[in-house]
Amino acid sequence: MESTGIYWISAHAIPEGIAEVHLVNPLFVKYLPGWKTDLQDSAWLAEITQNGLYKPSYISLSRRGLRDLTRTHRKRVEERNRHKNRVYKPLVKNGIRIAEVFSPIFGASGIKFIEELLQGKNIQEILQSLKDRRIQRNR
Repeated sequence: MESTGIYWISAHAIPEGIAEVHLVNPLFVKYLPGWKTDLQDSAWLAEITQNGLYKPSYISLSRRGLRDLTRTHRKRVEERNRHKNRVYKPLVKNGIRIAEVFSPIFGASGIKFIEELLQGKNIQEILQSLKDRRIQRNR
């Protein structure tokens, strides 16, 4: 079977416990020159399989599940960072260099600073109301 995207997953998972199923990277399987048809492709893949001229990809059900979880986690982290940048960039564009005062910008003090800034309070008042001794007072 030839497929792109996620369409191969269900066809690959159904016979996985019953028969020996191999997923092959298309870069390792050269297609026939000339007009491409499914009949020619299937004959070519059958010949390659009979002669063992392919390198199967190692994808098991357990490994595929782990890959899906790590991919989802990575995308969530990237999404969180994009949202943080959407908050940080307008502050910098308006001359509020929050990163020089708060080391984790989105820590407890940084979040409180941003919330009070959105309420319309003065920056100096906000900084003096924060009691955390780790805040750099020299800026």
